[in-house]
Amino acid sequence: MKHFFVRIFMIILFVVLFVRINSTNSQINYYAKSYALVIGISKYPSANWDNLKYPEKDARGMADLLRSQGFEVITLYNQQATREAIISKMQDYIARKVKRNDRVVIFFSGHGYTENYGNEDYGYIVPYDAKTKSATYISMSDLRD
Repeated sequence: MKHFFVRIFMIILFVVLFVRINSTNSQINYYAKSYALVIGISKYPSANWDNLKYPEKDARGMADLLRSQGFEVITLYNQQATREAIISKMQDYIARKVKRNDRVVIFFSGHGYTENYGNEDYGYIVPYDAKTKSATYISMSDLRD
């Protein structure tokens, strides 16, 4: 179940980007600037998280695609993608640069986690240095804020 939400998120992101990329042939520019934070974690140091085969490769491919579409791209791979580094890039880099009519893409390929409290599901991305408690993960609501 935890991987289901991550896969759905990636599919939706791909569809949105595909539609936008295919519409770049028109002369209308909807966005002033485009920024992306691309994260790929294939190797986790904790025994609680299995290593994954493709996330770093997928993230590198996405970074290249976004650059080809005019995005200013920041990348974090494997050990670079700590909780602190991800939050720092969001707060200190992207949040300070983004202005009205800019767009931001956050691409994450790695482990995800879902917790259920009552009738609510809470989704998280799992950074490189995550432990077994969700307090060390990054919540989807934190990414939106």
